[in-house]
Amino acid sequence: MPKLFSFGCLPRIAARRAKTHWLLLGGLLLVLHAGLAPAAADPAAVSVMSLADAEQRALSLHPQLAQRQADIKAAEARAVYAGELPDPQLRFGVNSVPVNRFALDRDSMTQVVGGISQSFPPSGKLALSQQSAREETTALRADRMDLAAQIRREVRQAWLDAFYQERALAVLQNDRELLDQITRANLSQYRVNRIPESEVLRAQLARDDLLDQEQTLLTARDTARSRLARLLQLPADGIRLPDTLPPLPALPSQAILLDQVARHPQATAMEARIRARQIDVAAAKRDYYPELGVEASYGLRFARDNGEKLPDMVSAGITLSLPLFSEKRQDARLQERQAQALALRYEHDDMLLQLREEVQSSYASYDRLQKRVQLLQDRLLPQAEQTTAATLADYRVNKGSMASVLQARRERLDYQLRLWRARVDLASAAADLDYLASTTQETP
Repeated sequence: MPKLFSFGCLPRIAARRAKTHWLLLGGLLLVLHAGLAPAAADPAAVSVMSLADAEQRALSLHPQLAQRQADIKAAEARAVYAGELPDPQLRFGVNSVPVNRFALDRDSMTQVVGGISQSFPPSGKLALSQQSAREETTALRADRMDLAAQIRREVRQAWLDAFYQERALAVLQNDRELLDQITRANLSQYRVNRIPESEVLRAQLARDDLLDQEQTLLTARDTARSRLARLLQLPADGIRLPDTLPPLPALPSQAILLDQVARHPQATAMEARIRARQIDVAAAKRDYYPELGVEASYGLRFARDNGEKLPDMVSAGITLSLPLFSEKRQDARLQERQAQALALRYEHDDMLLQLREEVQSSYASYDRLQKRVQLLQDRLLPQAEQTTAATLADYRVNKGSMASVLQARRERLDYQLRLWRARVDLASAAADLDYLASTTQETP
């Protein structure tokens, strides 16, 4: 009968049990770690952020737009009370009380007086003040429209910058796959002594150089994403961009754009402030006229004459301010308002010159970039791709060198990156022109 058990196998059984114990413990720890570790973000769960979505989100969440809206409400309220009369003044007191007794019924002149007074600014000054406040409200509305257009342009620039970094990384990754194929083919040929070692090292060096370029692009991409995430109030890893550029906005001609610059929100805001200062000049001229005041009072008398109560007293009158020192007050105020209006007029003219210069400069850049995109897309990049394919085919049949293949590859990669850069720059120039084409007829 064979032995089913022996004491000599006890150490082996104990070792197997210990090994099984540690395997079970390790598996349990892995399960616990998997349960406690945070779940990785699912790329499919992150929605694609189109340029239009990014603009809408930024405009709805930007705190400065809310601040400007609050400023507009404050200006509207100011325009209401700016045209109202100052509050009337109510007066109570006693008149002609004898100091020897301090009695209200001992002297016929003693009165308990109650009165009211109202001042009236010079004719038309309140209406001018209200009109000036309304012009300031108009200027603030135009400022808010200009801010919205600036935010839209900033979001477009940030979105386009992040988009370019993403496309450049995709181009480099595709090129790296080509280099991987070349490197593997070279290794195969090197093992059978068909090519020298220098060919393999040259391909590996090109691949490592591409990895270095990818690291630089990754840093630039993270920076661009952070800038876009700040504008959208989103985490940087929660933004996913599409693979294609949106269509360029419809732009007016340069002549039309130069003509409508005068209706740009910046110009509209400045013109409203100029009108407000001109109204302030007219209001300052009203200060040369006296200010009118009206007052009335009623006096109660408690003294008696031969047992009969003395009649109460009524008083009324008007007051006029006397602008006697106009050279130190009214003249100086008028000169201040006139100088402010003139300074704003000069600032407005300079602003229009700057806007027209930006239109001409941006249009020139836009036209050049259109031609550059066409040249790269229709001629240079196709030629570079044909050259790369032909050089690689020659190398495969031992008619060319690895240096020629890598040179052709670098040229193709360079033209691919140039084309994406030119496309993004063209969209950026279109964003600048779209901002310059903003007018106060729009409602952001």
